[in-house]
Amino acid sequence: MPVSPPTVRRSAKRFRAGGLALALAATVGLVLSGCAAGATSTNSSGVPLQKVSVAYSSPGASYSDLYVGISEGVFKNNGLDVDLRTLNSSSQIIPALLSGSVDIAVGSATDSAAAIMKGSDLMFVAITRPVFNLEVYTSSDINSAADLKGKKIGLTTPGSQSDQALTAYLAENHMTRDDVQPVYVNSIPGQLAALQSNAVSAILSQPPQAAAALTKGYKALTQLSNIPFPSAGVVVTKDYLTAHPDLVEAFVKSEVQSLQLLQTDQAATIAAIEQYSGDTDPTQAAYAYNFFKNVWSTDPVVDPALINQAFQITAATTGTPAPTDITQYIDNSFVSKYATAAPTGSPTTTPTP
Repeated sequence: MPVSPPTVRRSAKRFRAGGLALALAATVGLVLSGCAAGATSTNSSGVPLQKVSVAYSSPGASYSDLYVGISEGVFKNNGLDVDLRTLNSSSQIIPALLSGSVDIAVGSATDSAAAIMKGSDLMFVAITRPVFNLEVYTSSDINSAADLKGKKIGLTTPGSQSDQALTAYLAENHMTRDDVQPVYVNSIPGQLAALQSNAVSAILSQPPQAAAALTKGYKALTQLSNIPFPSAGVVVTKDYLTAHPDLVEAFVKSEVQSLQLLQTDQAATIAAIEQYSGDTDPTQAAYAYNFFKNVWSTDPVVDPALINQAFQITAATTGTPAPTDITQYIDNSFVSKYATAAPTGSPTTTPTP
């Protein structure tokens, strides 16, 4: 089972009256309610740490920026005590954010776009993965996309990244979804089981978990990391951004530093992959690192073209028109302070998949 990062305790009201209450507060710390920001311990510089809860899904190598942010002390160095919360599905991330259960959400921009199109006030403050982070794993008799015609393809859930990636992959090879048979199996373990039982001929999945197929006679037909897609956006509500701009800035700064660390400290990153993905095979962890090194953004600015892509995909799925001005949902003011490049493109440069 994946090892979850240490869970940060929630807090309730600060004891204010009486010497006994103050003594208790000094002994057990501050207790605050909800997930509102609150100082707890201090970092090595004596800076009080502020609690921030962050939701993400799929405890695999793709979220290594969050993992090394904790394991290497990046968040703490920037004054944050981060509580990472792994949810069962990407579809749960935005509801958790909107309900106030978490402060920050990291996940596919299409989920955020769908919520915005339903009236939610959300802001994109960083894009940490600007491409699909998947590979196509197949049986040994599949040698090209054309060989997949008529075959069953194992995906996780409808609307998931694997589902959206299938459409994009087929389009790049002059095919449509009508040429294959999508099969939803709920999870990466489900994909592996379906592939190994010959229930499907291919899966769209990610290492290190899915790379286990390579040891059982299957192969990685191709990588999809050359296809632009906002697979990981950092999102907050407008209310939280207004109330806690300092915490959002500290988190974005930490993300920039963690993403840079992924590129320069292979050993620390592989150790984090082994710890948090639940896959302790060093060969598969190294494979995942080499794959994701080309996936993780080094400058997580929010490219309007990628956000427009998310809205267009959602509009095509729901039949609801996309917003005409998507820049109102983008705030690059924090990331621009720390990233080394500005976003490129415009809302009209990325074609609708």
